[in-house]
Amino acid sequence: MRQGVRGTFRQLTRSNIASLVALISVASASNAGASGLEIPEGGALGLGRGGAVVARPTDAMAIAYNPAGMLGLAGAQLSLGSNLGSFTQCFQRYGNYANEDTTSVVTTGTTFETSRYAASGTSTRYPRTCSNPSLAIAPNISFSYRILPNFAVGVSAVPPHTVGREGIYPDSVMTANGLAPSPARHLLFEKRLLLFYPSFSAAFAPVPWLRLGATLQIGIASFEYATMLNPNDLSGFEQSPDADIKLNLAASGVFVAGAAGIQVLLPRFFTIGVKGQFVPQLNLQGIGAGYTIDQYYSNNAATLNARTSRFDIQNLQAQPASHVRAGVRFAMPRPGRLNAWESAHRLAANNTIANGRNVELTYDPMRDDVFDVEVDFNYEFTSTLSETSVALAGAINAGGLRVAFDPMKPILIRSDFNNTYGVRVGGDWNIIPDVFAMRMGFSAETGATRSGLSQLHLPTYDSFSGHIGAALRFKWFTANFSYAHMFFVPLEDPAGAREIITTAALRGEALCPAMAGMPRSDRNGACSVNAARYEASMDLVAINLSGRW
Repeated sequence: MRQGVRGTFRQLTRSNIASLVALISVASASNAGASGLEIPEGGALGLGRGGAVVARPTDAMAIAYNPAGMLGLAGAQLSLGSNLGSFTQCFQRYGNYANEDTTSVVTTGTTFETSRYAASGTSTRYPRTCSNPSLAIAPNISFSYRILPNFAVGVSAVPPHTVGREGIYPDSVMTANGLAPSPARHLLFEKRLLLFYPSFSAAFAPVPWLRLGATLQIGIASFEYATMLNPNDLSGFEQSPDADIKLNLAASGVFVAGAAGIQVLLPRFFTIGVKGQFVPQLNLQGIGAGYTIDQYYSNNAATLNARTSRFDIQNLQAQPASHVRAGVRFAMPRPGRLNAWESAHRLAANNTIANGRNVELTYDPMRDDVFDVEVDFNYEFTSTLSETSVALAGAINAGGLRVAFDPMKPILIRSDFNNTYGVRVGGDWNIIPDVFAMRMGFSAETGATRSGLSQLHLPTYDSFSGHIGAALRFKWFTANFSYAHMFFVPLEDPAGAREIITTAALRGEALCPAMAGMPRSDRNGACSVNAARYEASMDLVAINLSGRW
């Protein structure tokens, strides 16, 4: 019966293998955008306020928060800092290694050959598996200069505010019956991402109470993903590790994005802010960057080089998510001090052609307010992540055969996400004006995942978070510190319908017929590799050092 395992490769066509790799590219493109899955704003000011800063940027990070806010800063401003995060994600797959299949799992010739995890008569449940610990580092640097009271420019380099660059699950786990392949291996169980936005901004105030800003972003994207393919299409063998192929996809590129912001100053107490970011279609490449390792779990390590083959990602097209944020801020001014409205009008009346460094006339929330509170609303067009096109070139080694791609036939794949929306609330209390301030915040956001299509590499769950921070100032220098804890609501997906990628699935044959209406106990384990409970949490610390001249 096992003789059909390798023979099934001969039934593969070029488009079938291309379809296989395209399935992996769907997820890689979606995470490259990152916008639809951002956590509250980076930088210590934004993080400490729960991300509620679109109406109140008060250092050079305004370029990222709302470029119109640069006009509320005096002279030259420099901010340098980083977010540091520890992200944990765990996956508890439903069911057992063997008894959801119609036949036994075969481990002959693999590193699991002496293990009893799939031995006859045993019932080994999938263990709860967590990603390897990693530290997410998101550095940022921003510089702004208000040349005139009604004109400012700025430059910055910031990453998206996500859960971090790396997410790696082990490819093997220990069970009560010995070492076993990871229950996450047929999902995207490895990711390594890099996305950065060098930005150039300008802001202009046509009238004192209205500020307009725009940002040009030169995006740099690089990512890598890995999953397991099982070529066997014989019922029951799909979870046998002897035929698993590790599939890696890597691509990178440069793209142009943009953002725009508005800040409206209302008399005395209120400010309104709106910011939108547009990320265009990505066109990424990975020449020689894709590779497969045939018989990945083989216990014959000497043949590893012969089992490895590389291919090209000629073009990967995807539309990341854009977003819109809007907020309203209430500030209680200190007696005798300027508010934002008065400051803007005095600068316009008294200093229209002088440079923009007038510190005393420029409104400063830490100096001039008793406290402030802001509420922001966030909407992200995450559904645009639902379509990816990929063109491949080269060939791979699969079961002893060399299978070529056809780069003239790009593959179009769809994946479903919902748009997301959320609220962010935060505020500052200036305990010692112009010297020491405390801040707090809260955020909540809906998840993007639809039932049945849950996955590991994106924490697309409902989430909420608590934030706290402080600012300490000495003359021209300000140090900001903040801490936040992100709570991701556990996602239960008993209807998980993702399949192990096999030759049967690629040919369009019904590996999992009418699965949606089948009780979980009647399903083949290969037909519900994502049916599981998903959990995640994250701790964040941010530090920013700012100066003004």
